[in-house]
Amino acid sequence: EGSLTVIVGAHLDDGLHTIVARGPGSSVDCAALLTSIAPACGGRGGGRTERAEGRMPPGTDLVAISALPP
Repeated sequence: EGSLTVIVGAHLDDGLHTIVARGPGSSVDCAALLTSIAPACGGRGGGRTERAEGRMPPGTDLVAISALPP
């Protein structure tokens, strides 16, 4: 909503499935954000400017990766 950007994740057997999404008022590039933080924890991902998806290794801490600088 608005200018918000969110990072959400779900721990599944094969890792942390992650989605980065933004509201219409945000200028954050979700794909660029995800592809910049995913390699730091051994993950991967991609997508579009408005929404991106990825998977991180099992045991990855969502709070820790969301605090990484882009």
